[in-house]
Amino acid sequence: METSDASLGDEWFQSFRALVSECVSLIDTTLHQLYFKAKLDPLAGWKFDEKALGPRHGRRLTDKFNWVYKITGKFLHADTEKKNFVAIKDLRNHLQHFDPPSFCYTLEDAATWLNQVIDCGRLNWAIRQCAGSPLSVPLIELLLQRAVQFVPEHPAAMRVPQPDNVGYLSTKPQAVEGGDV
Repeated sequence: METSDASLGDEWFQSFRALVSECVSLIDTTLHQLYFKAKLDPLAGWKFDEKALGPRHGRRLTDKFNWVYKITGKFLHADTEKKNFVAIKDLRNHLQHFDPPSFCYTLEDAATWLNQVIDCGRLNWAIRQCAGSPLSVPLIELLLQRAVQFVPEHPAAMRVPQPDNVGYLSTKPQAVEGGDV
């Protein structure tokens, strides 16, 4: 990894990459647990219609959010959390496949992602609430994380908002392919 400040090193990047991957797995696993609970040991009032739920594999992960209502009859009120989860999922895909084979980020980007990780915990909690499932200690620990705030080296200096051609936005697949950023 080449950086202008090598003090972060490869270990930080590998840990971050694992964190992002685990966030996606957390949500996917929770949705599959709901699916199997409904299929094998449903709670009163739950519905399980395998045809209506659709296939478990070979489909978009975000389509599985519909399982929550179809099974529990409760709406998943977590629009912000779902939006931030999609951003983390897209980042995970990029970090796992490196397609395009470039990656760049600013510390502002990293702060945003770390806050989106907390929203993945909130999304998990919202799914669990719909299912009537209690919180776990690790989920509570994630939910209690403080929000990350980027603090520039020179806080008094005037800063302009980060443009689309700087940081991660400059290396997202859409930017490299010449599409909209």
